[in-house]
Amino acid sequence: MSRYNPTLLTPPREDEEVYPYRRVWQSIAFENTVIMGVAVLFLIAYDFLGVRLPQVIIPYVNVLIAILPTILWLLSSYYRERLVTQPRQNLLTVFIITALAANAIGIPVVNDLFKVEEWLSLESTLNRILGYAITIGITQEIIKYLVLRYIIWNQNLRTRTDMIAYVAASVVGYVTVVNLHLIADTSLAPNIVAYRVTFTVALHMTASMIVGFGLSELHFNPRSVLLMPFMLILAIILIGILIPVRSGILNAGFVLGIGVQNALFGVIFTIIIMTAPQFVIAFLYENAENRQRQAGSTKG
Repeated sequence: MSRYNPTLLTPPREDEEVYPYRRVWQSIAFENTVIMGVAVLFLIAYDFLGVRLPQVIIPYVNVLIAILPTILWLLSSYYRERLVTQPRQNLLTVFIITALAANAIGIPVVNDLFKVEEWLSLESTLNRILGYAITIGITQEIIKYLVLRYIIWNQNLRTRTDMIAYVAASVVGYVTVVNLHLIADTSLAPNIVAYRVTFTVALHMTASMIVGFGLSELHFNPRSVLLMPFMLILAIILIGILIPVRSGILNAGFVLGIGVQNALFGVIFTIIIMTAPQFVIAFLYENAENRQRQAGSTKG
């Protein structure tokens, strides 16, 4: 007797195969939409309406915002993964190992070894791009790459969308640690925390999806061996560009005295980098899947 996926709105036709995996892009879209919505909500409340929360509850609100990506991932991705006929294995392992590596290696290397906040913000634009790429970009993407490469490689990859699911797990693990370190500064207002959390998720998700595409092609199309290092370098350079651009948008508003409008531009910029590149990446994944199916049908 066939077992139907309860998430489908209509039952499949008899000649259709029941899709046995969780549809990853739907989960990611939902999680990102909620995170962006929270940032917009605090932008409107704090920057446009002048709402202020009581000081006594701000630390708790900031903690909730910081762990929001994890809460959403556990509910929308990890829990739903348990409901399908063929769930992906080791998702939670990827999440935990990435978080531990970020806390033990990633954050200390960036903050204590490179100390980017002490010198990089004063450099020229080109030096800042190169600096952020070499420090933050290399550190965080190499860590996530190694976790994926040595935990889920080969045995856990059945389709290219499996790689997307594991990338999302590693991203959430890493950004949760970054967010918790961020709210150690108890002077930050919730609107600032919400914006920073959204930008961190957008930056990591976009860069890691690029690296994940290189990894998936290396697995499913071993002849494209040069694509993997190219995608890794591309992701690192993208991080080097986006961080100073974001800082430039924020600083320009304070210099010109247009803080509210500037905050709006910052949120819009973050939403763009959270959505537009992922549409491109989704197209690349889908195109690669179609080419593989066509090649298989031709051989058949």
